[in-house]
Amino acid sequence: MSPSRKGIIAALVLSAVIALGVGVAAQTIPASARDTMTPAERELFDAYMEDRLITARRLADEVLVAEPDSMVGHYVLGSVLRRSEGDLPDAARHLGRARELYETTWSVAPAPPGAPWQMHREILYSIIELAQELEQPGYRLEMIDYYDAIYTPDLHAVRAWTLMDLGRFEEARAAAAQAIAADDEQERSLGYNTRCAIETEAGTRLARLEACAAALDWAQQRAARTDATDPINGVNVAVHAYNAGLAALAALQPAEAESLAREGTTRLAYTPANPWRLLTRLYLAQGRSNDAATALTEMDRWRRRQPPYLRDQARAETEAVYAQVMLVAGRTEQALTAITRSIDRPDRRGLTSSQAGQAVGAYAVTRLAAQRAHEERQAEIAAAWGLSGNAPPLVALRNQAQRLADMERVRASLSTERLVETIRPYSPRGLDIPVWMTGELVGILGAGVVDVAIIRARRDEELGEQAAPWLDAMEFEVEVHRRNLEQARVLAERVLQRLPAGEVLLRARTAALLGRLELDRGEASQGVALLATAMELDPGVVRRLGIALPARMEVQGDGHARTVAERLENSPRFQAPGVGFGVNVSAEAGRIQICLFPPTGGNGTCSVTTQAPEEMDDDFLVRAVDDFHVQAFAMPLQLDTVSLSTLDGRTSASSAAAREQLENVLDAAMEGRQPTPPPVLPDEQPADSGAATPAIPVKPPRPGGW
Repeated sequence: MSPSRKGIIAALVLSAVIALGVGVAAQTIPASARDTMTPAERELFDAYMEDRLITARRLADEVLVAEPDSMVGHYVLGSVLRRSEGDLPDAARHLGRARELYETTWSVAPAPPGAPWQMHREILYSIIELAQELEQPGYRLEMIDYYDAIYTPDLHAVRAWTLMDLGRFEEARAAAAQAIAADDEQERSLGYNTRCAIETEAGTRLARLEACAAALDWAQQRAARTDATDPINGVNVAVHAYNAGLAALAALQPAEAESLAREGTTRLAYTPANPWRLLTRLYLAQGRSNDAATALTEMDRWRRRQPPYLRDQARAETEAVYAQVMLVAGRTEQALTAITRSIDRPDRRGLTSSQAGQAVGAYAVTRLAAQRAHEERQAEIAAAWGLSGNAPPLVALRNQAQRLADMERVRASLSTERLVETIRPYSPRGLDIPVWMTGELVGILGAGVVDVAIIRARRDEELGEQAAPWLDAMEFEVEVHRRNLEQARVLAERVLQRLPAGEVLLRARTAALLGRLELDRGEASQGVALLATAMELDPGVVRRLGIALPARMEVQGDGHARTVAERLENSPRFQAPGVGFGVNVSAEAGRIQICLFPPTGGNGTCSVTTQAPEEMDDDFLVRAVDDFHVQAFAMPLQLDTVSLSTLDGRTSASSAAAREQLENVLDAAMEGRQPTPPPVLPDEQPADSGAATPAIPVKPPRPGGW
């Protein structure tokens, strides 16, 4: 049985339920049917059934050149174009022609003796699958009706999913129940899968978790009887684990979500229902940067192992996850590049329970956040060069035009109901943006609009007080936007006390926003303390929000240290001297060290830049200032040490080594290659290891071409 029949059909957004790809089991063509084929057609058909797709593609071309009206040739070519090349329009043309050739040669019902009706059945089912991939649920339902009128058993599960796509939920539930009651194990799996999707679209939390868990339980029972190393004929547990993980997250059970997602990684599976994508976003929100970096690598490897017709189904969503990781890691240019590709080349939505608008709006929100962070990053680079942090007029105009376009994309993607669902934490029916980024909607839509949606979200929320901290966080964003300090304080206190500790990025954002508001209102001590809390959780949050830290500069050493300190004073990350953070700049022959210390003292974050003493020119000073910005205002690296061994072999790795490995992972992901192995630690050097090659110093380009 080929992957197209038992493989998993893609889901593209975090909140969507993945559909199982189901097909009629390929039948051994009886002698009477094979007698209708020419020798060339038999060779072609055998190559396809043996999954030799390259050979089948070549033979199909040869057969159709010799016989343009070969039903077998059109069927195989259409199937190969769909599965191997992802060319859906041409696949539809060839499969349609194969159906036409059969139905004009033999009667359909009843089939006459000797007619290759099994081939006709396969053609119809391939067309049904293709209609789903082309986002044509109406036509797909017509084809299901036609199929069921001719062949048995009926396609109850496929019908249920299609009815759900059409919004006919009660009919969909009835069809799913019929599938679950079927004798065929695969049909039952599809029924469970569709019931999970229906509850997702209904917006339930606990009922969804129950339905998706039941689907996973059934899949695990079947998997215990199959070969775990066979992605074609084995049971695909990954899609059920992925869906159940999403359902657990929607039920506000992140530990269970992680466990379920990891269950999906234990078996090789042909599916872009990528459990590593879920894990990457989960770890990122929790500030577990080393785990996120590892999951990011595995996410890309999972995608690359898929057949072509599945590999590209999740490209835009994968790019969006890259963008979010890079944004938090301070790699703003890469974040913009990745999320722009997601916007320019969105995924098809026919194979998922979500809607296109959910993805488009989410990508636009992500790009708005990435663009703001990138402008802040460019201002930091300008300060390193001793220049103004203002973008050139044409660049500023271009950025403003992009912002307005993205804000309009977000507004166009949001109905009142979808906005309410976006505000509800981890709801599958809202925009697919992380909870730590949902507050961006206040600046896009306005405080009044979001405030009304929060009221409705509280009213509709079935988990009640369990979901209240996330809704409080959104209401806090509204009060910050209104600059209502007293109410913002009350809400922030509730958020920071009641929000789960695992919501690291959301907690950091809350502390940073309130800290900035306190400073703006002249409350220096409270503001500095809150910003220190935010920096401890997520140093990158101050760049992403455009916040300047109150800091006092201390200089030790020669004139180079004073020049560096002057440039740091012009950095957008710092404001006028006063009570707050401490920045220490020390310079000596061939070395500049810059440290950022928290207001309460203790260990700081330091960057060290070296150069030959005789080469300590202005380029070296630029690099020193920029190295500090890169080191001090990016993803934290030691909040969690559970999986540091996956990066560098020990749980006490330095932040610098872990950061280098993270950047290696991100660069490799963007360039489409495997990351280089982490360096071997000194006490683990192999006996024949050679000397290490020193890194080539890199300075940031002048910001004139923003």
